[in-house]
Amino acid sequence: MLSPLRLLRLPSHLQSHPTARRFLSSPSSVSSCLASSWEVASFDALPWTAPSPPPALHIGRGPLAPLAAGSYFGVSGDTTVHCALVLSAPDPSSLPAGAAQAPPHSGSMVPLMVSHRSRYSASGLIPSNAQRSDSGPPSSADVLLTRIIDRAIRPLVPPTDMDVELTTSTLACSRLPSARGGDQGVLALNTAAKALAAAGMLAEPLAAVSLCIGEGGRVTLDPSRAEVAAARAHLLYAGTPSGTVMMEFASNADSGEGGVGVGEEEVKDMLRRAHEACGEVWGVVKVEGGEPLDNSGDEVYGRVEEKFLEEAVKLFGREETLGKEERGQAEGKLGAEIEEFLGEEDGMWKEMVTERLYAEGMRRAAFAGGRSDGRGAGDVREVTANAPALPPSVHGSALFGRGETQVLATVTLGPPGDGQGIRDPYTTMKVPEQLQVDDELPVGSIRAIGSSKYLEDELTARKTLADSALTGTGGAFDTSEAKRAYLQYDFPGYATGELSKPGASRRSVGHGMLAEKAVLPSIPNAADFPYCIRMTSEVMSSNGSSSMASVCGASLALLDAGVPVKKMIAGVSVGLVMNEEKDEHRLLLDITGTEDHYGDMDFKIAGSDEGITAMQLDVKRVVPLDVILEALDTGREGRVSIMESMTEGLTYEKSSASGGELWRRNGVKSTAPRVEVVRFDANRKKDLIGPGGAVLRQLEERYGVILDMTQEGQCLIYSEVEQMFEAGSGRGVKEARNAIMELVADVEAGTVYQGTVLEIKDFGAVVEIMRNKEGLLHVSELTNDRALLKNPKGNIGIMESLMCVGQKVDFLCKGVDMVRGHIRLSRKALVDGDSDEELATSKKYAEKVGADSAMKERRHTVNKEMAGERIRERRAKVKTEKKAAAAGGKRGGKGGKKG
Repeated sequence: MLSPLRLLRLPSHLQSHPTARRFLSSPSSVSSCLASSWEVASFDALPWTAPSPPPALHIGRGPLAPLAAGSYFGVSGDTTVHCALVLSAPDPSSLPAGAAQAPPHSGSMVPLMVSHRSRYSASGLIPSNAQRSDSGPPSSADVLLTRIIDRAIRPLVPPTDMDVELTTSTLACSRLPSARGGDQGVLALNTAAKALAAAGMLAEPLAAVSLCIGEGGRVTLDPSRAEVAAARAHLLYAGTPSGTVMMEFASNADSGEGGVGVGEEEVKDMLRRAHEACGEVWGVVKVEGGEPLDNSGDEVYGRVEEKFLEEAVKLFGREETLGKEERGQAEGKLGAEIEEFLGEEDGMWKEMVTERLYAEGMRRAAFAGGRSDGRGAGDVREVTANAPALPPSVHGSALFGRGETQVLATVTLGPPGDGQGIRDPYTTMKVPEQLQVDDELPVGSIRAIGSSKYLEDELTARKTLADSALTGTGGAFDTSEAKRAYLQYDFPGYATGELSKPGASRRSVGHGMLAEKAVLPSIPNAADFPYCIRMTSEVMSSNGSSSMASVCGASLALLDAGVPVKKMIAGVSVGLVMNEEKDEHRLLLDITGTEDHYGDMDFKIAGSDEGITAMQLDVKRVVPLDVILEALDTGREGRVSIMESMTEGLTYEKSSASGGELWRRNGVKSTAPRVEVVRFDANRKKDLIGPGGAVLRQLEERYGVILDMTQEGQCLIYSEVEQMFEAGSGRGVKEARNAIMELVADVEAGTVYQGTVLEIKDFGAVVEIMRNKEGLLHVSELTNDRALLKNPKGNIGIMESLMCVGQKVDFLCKGVDMVRGHIRLSRKALVDGDSDEELATSKKYAEKVGADSAMKERRHTVNKEMAGERIRERRAKVKTEKKAAAAGGKRGGKGGKKG
């Protein structure tokens, strides 16, 4: 039987104000108040934190928000968090007739509201939005942090007749990547736990810590952002002396260990150490007991349990499978009978006792070996996987189903410039280095500019972020300006047969981020697959663990898109029912929505066959750590089983890119953008960009491509699908590649090039070769034909008689002066014998082309002049007519007066 429901009333020292507020004396400065009220938790006693233990945690009451029921500071390192607690007592006029207290809120649903906001001023930044304000919708990072606080605290706040609101704010935070003690989630959660514990609203002490696994398996407590980014895995853990209440886990894509995910044994070691570290904080979060209310709800529940418990056990322990809709109808029928049994007098307890009865019925059915849909405790529902699920115009698609949960996943490929921007005030902007010159030369001088290693257009650098360090290949820990790969989760109302609500819920943001963290470690590096990857997951039907279904669907869609994923990723949810009186428990694999709602745990575990890539734990009550460790093994069995069902019937091949096995299906589809890589000397980058980016823009516009040059010595060329360009149009990846090769290629001695004559001099001709390079053809290197070299005007006569501007001729490069950059060309080296009729022929053709061009220009000029002359004549004629009309009018007016 469930333990009695414990309802709390405020401690006596918080009841002096009618609205449950507590007034504090307000010191003159925040620092003096904190210094006089510190409660400190140090981690120096933990041997595995040596030689560099994290900063101590300071929590204390402060002068801010004196009208709130509680106001506390949390300080660790350079990070400061404030938490305000507000408690709202029920209005006596709203109570049912004859009731001494309001009934508690539905079952285990605590009337708890949590919100967190990271202030831009905390890190010395000004917001970039139009209003330059912190107001407006919270960022995804704030929503995720809010969910972390809510999920950890809710199991420890018993149902009560009061509304509880927690508001946390980051007041100060260092942007230095190496700063320790900067995890806002850990600090905000510990501060919020202290505020609730001091108000008597917490069942037992709660603490949170952050850990990561570094090189060689070294575990670091409270790591810096730089350490997290370089780590193999990161864990945020919250626990009490009796067990675990919340965790967030993610592995790094670039772990450097060659595998995808972290093994279960390593994860278990992290969890044990995290629980040990929490023990150093429990002493700070002292719980002050609240005064229990007169709970007549237990007596009402006892009568309901005695009459209806057997029916509830049958409802949740059926041998036949019931769908979600049928089960809902059965629960509604039993609920109507309970409502009729209670009558009007006890009707206000109906919702609470019904929830408790259903939970107890499901628990007893599970211990008897039954489940709500007739499966065994370790059975996975039927899995269906189809890829592709949509026409080829979608780059990648898959339809994944597990029982009544169904997800449609898609993948879209694009250039890195289409990456998802990150709105994080605590991320330092990464601006590419723009100019490297000799520090001894005067700034801005020709010598300084000429000695620069490379020039880079800022707009171009920010437009595309293809470098692996800047585009999300850091997995779940990426803190750059844009994510190269990202997943977006959508949960419409029709997935549960309900009306949709506008906007994205906190749940959707959290589920999408969990699925993204799970899939990212399998994404190849930008060097192996230089695309931006957008994954979407649309839940078509939901009956349990749609986030893990999104992981499976996204992994299949990546295969269908031809992305060379490192490993297949799958996810499953592990549930739990506990009997505290008998100290026993039962794990349930692949839980349904009903088992999630009435059970004690929803443990989502995703990963490959090698290890775990992401985890998230939600509980209704504190779960012993040993049970969590056991659930990891159960989750692995279910994950491998689902992965086998996913890959049945799929055809894929192995490749050895980047030294590991990459799994690819059928290559990239013909509807996906084309991409090619051109590598060149980094010093030639300025030739591709041009003055103010002019050359870059011309290349993109003329060939219909997108260029990315973020990586030094490399240019990525992206183009739309090939069918969009007609044959011979001169547009596309291949044409752009040839043009870029000519711009960045170095002229080599002994190579033949075709050049265009730019200018005739008395000593030779200036010739353009390879689009942007000028060489000199000396008159002595023009031809071997002595007859052609005889001209009374000398060298200038020879050049003008044999060459003209615009003439295209083949030349041999005789040498390049590497210091001055001068290119020496020869024409006669390509001529066999003493006769050179080809040169004269090419000159006549060039003259004809030039003449035709000049004639066209002359005709255009003449036509323009003639048109201008006709316009002027017409204007003069109109002007004369107007004058004549005006003069006639004046004469007519005078004659009229005379008469």
